[in-house]
Amino acid sequence: MSDWTTTDLKQRSIAAKEYRGYANIPVGEATYEVPYELLSHDQQLEVQGDINLEALAESDGAVDLDEETETAEQRVQELQSKDDLTEVEKQELREAQQTLMQNNAELVDKLGSETLKAFHKAGRMAIAPDTEDVNNVMDNPIEAKERFADIPGAPAFGSGEITREAAARALKAEMRSILDDNPLPIYFTLGQQVFEESQSAGKLADDSESDQ
Repeated sequence: MSDWTTTDLKQRSIAAKEYRGYANIPVGEATYEVPYELLSHDQQLEVQGDINLEALAESDGAVDLDEETETAEQRVQELQSKDDLTEVEKQELREAQQTLMQNNAELVDKLGSETLKAFHKAGRMAIAPDTEDVNNVMDNPIEAKERFADIPGAPAFGSGEITREAAARALKAEMRSILDDNPLPIYFTLGQQVFEESQSAGKLADDSESDQ
């Protein structure tokens, strides 16, 4: 996984374009390690246009929710930042996500539905396969053609050779189809995180260019 937090600003600005973060997402009884990329400058602008910056600023980047919801939000962030989860932690993550879903109305009241939709959009934009995922598809073309045949938005491979770009598009479509069917507020949680990371990385890139 690329790391854009290295000490050299120029290296950081380059790494930001190649970065893959990973979030542990519970879907039903399973937990998926979902890779995501940082948002481009244009994507950040598109998302930011729908965010109520005044409401976000008033909350200082956080929402003053009841103690149960606040605890659940903190626990989700803690667990999603871990590379490997035990079965007990996977169950904790599912329960914390359920709590966030049940208290979603409070988020709407405090930030507004458009802001939530914006973070949802950011999370959906950001999910992206990593090199290992793409390599696996490329190494198993026969299995891939069957695997992605009924995935909405996945390219039709047919009898031709599978390109890396097509493999990546198919994997992204597959991830979205899995997460779209999940009632938990995954994209909001992931979207807020990825938007903040992208903003930080973008500022570093701008600072690096201005120093040249």
